[in-house]
Amino acid sequence: MSKQSIIVTALASFLLLSCSEQTQVPEPLQDGLIYCSEGNPESFNPQRVTSGTTVDATASQLYDRLIDYDAAQQSFVSALATDWQALDNGQRYRFHLRRNVTFHDTDYFTPSRYFNADDVVFSFRRWLDSDAPYHSVGGGFYPFFAATGLDQLISQVQKVDP
Repeated sequence: MSKQSIIVTALASFLLLSCSEQTQVPEPLQDGLIYCSEGNPESFNPQRVTSGTTVDATASQLYDRLIDYDAAQQSFVSALATDWQALDNGQRYRFHLRRNVTFHDTDYFTPSRYFNADDVVFSFRRWLDSDAPYHSVGGGFYPFFAATGLDQLISQVQKVDP
């Protein structure tokens, strides 16, 4: 048998072995979560970046929004806001918030209250108002809102009632 024949036979055998069925099935994951993403997020705060990979990997999985977008219906749908009205020809919007929404409970944090309008105002003011107490946490730079133009569209967020 020639040297070339031996190499071809060895390669063919290797390929056939690599195509055989696995006889040992790995044990399923007992604890934890597996999430497949197109890449590593730059941050777990999607407001602090403009990367689509980061927004895709974190925004929907970690954060709730006032409203969502239903691509099939091509319309906005309720999320934390149950409904909303456009006022003054779309210059102002009033959101009615879902009731009895709780924050996550962990070993080191037990929520003491439900989500309310103060939380919405806090979240918007943090990035919108450079004088807000938590604006500078993490650097005070919120490129997502500048990239989407929201920093030019929203001038004020205020609480009407809880």
